[in-house]
Amino acid sequence: MGKQNQLIALVTWLQNEKAGSDHSSTLKPYRHAARWIPISVGPFVDINKAIHWGAAELNDDDPPAEMGPHDAVNYRMILSIFPGLDKALAAFKGDKNLIQPFARQITTAANSARAEDTSSCRRATPEYVLSSSSGDGDSLQNKSDRGWNNYHTARLLCPLKRLVEFDENPDLFMEHVTNKTIKIKASQWPSFLYPEDTVYDGENIDKGLFLSDLMLMFLRNILTGPSSAHQGMRMGTKQSKAEIHGMDRVFGRCVAYTAVQVYFALSSIEQWSSSAQDGHFKLDDFFSRCVGLFERDPKDPWVLDTLAHLTDALPSLKRSYQQKHKRSISSIFSDSSDEDETEAIHSQREARRLEHQKHSLASVHRHCRGRSSDEEDEGDEEELKQKFSDGEDESDEDALKQKSSDREDRSDEEDESDEDALKRESSDGEDESDEEVLKQ
Repeated sequence: MGKQNQLIALVTWLQNEKAGSDHSSTLKPYRHAARWIPISVGPFVDINKAIHWGAAELNDDDPPAEMGPHDAVNYRMILSIFPGLDKALAAFKGDKNLIQPFARQITTAANSARAEDTSSCRRATPEYVLSSSSGDGDSLQNKSDRGWNNYHTARLLCPLKRLVEFDENPDLFMEHVTNKTIKIKASQWPSFLYPEDTVYDGENIDKGLFLSDLMLMFLRNILTGPSSAHQGMRMGTKQSKAEIHGMDRVFGRCVAYTAVQVYFALSSIEQWSSSAQDGHFKLDDFFSRCVGLFERDPKDPWVLDTLAHLTDALPSLKRSYQQKHKRSISSIFSDSSDEDETEAIHSQREARRLEHQKHSLASVHRHCRGRSSDEEDEGDEEELKQKFSDGEDESDEDALKQKSSDREDRSDEEDESDEDALKRESSDGEDESDEEVLKQ
């Protein structure tokens, strides 16, 4: 079916939606693309608002008052992985009787895909959690028995920063989290994100983040199927979800999506919702913070190294299938639990960049001083030869001492200048960091 005929068929079906006509072929390409939205854009995106924003924009209409810039951003992200969405919306010509049922179908398809992942992760949790530890898998079968009601899941949900505290008295810690005496928030990173036996380093919080074996198993489960969870290779011949959608490398949002699915699977939360919350821990906030670590500075070495490591850990992404649509896509009552580790990570990255700049600048100055010193030494030698030929032997030693003294004075001045330059460089970096914080 040609693209124009496809649009006509879509409009015709939407006009007669209530008649219950067969829409499997008409909506198939749109529902197919919609199923990739939770992974590539996010599980909490309001698709209905995003589509209405796009429709208003295409018709030069003002968007509804209740919508904001974030809806425009969501629309553009959806559009980037949704071939033909803009043409479909343009064909509706602002008719809400067409836009609303279309948005409803897209939302249903996206929610269905997310729910399938949630169900798969939920079933796999006992196996994955207990694969590296002893325990009774039956105790994790019921969702209500997970979270802070079970030692294994509670330890995984506990922020790495407070894991030593947890291990000192697990039952007491779990009790205080349950009665909300201890507030666990999304601003601190759960220990399930880190490799087992990782020791918390307050100066390097993102070291090992998202690289745990548990994260890898769930990431494989979602992207390349349950059969690839443990060893990485998909055994079946059927294309995986990642292959169907042309994904050949791991990207930040799919990592954030997986982290949310893992938290939900480990928790005792029974029902998924856009406002799902485990005590003080908000899942949508957790997702946004995970995304921020990858997208706030996408060229940061940590980002590049982490995504490369995760991609290598999913070899099934590289299977030789023809890809259809390849796209880029300390006290137990301490208030320290409120500390925002996300901002701490960004600050630590900024400090590492400044330190690298200082070392680079110092190296340049040392190189320049070395060249200047060599040139002066050559000049000294020529001058001494001239003096010897003129019979000025008695002044040679004094001349050498004077030259050496002059070079040391100049070197001291350059060192002071270098120090001032480094201070200015550091100050400029701090000013830029302050400006970024204010913007945030």
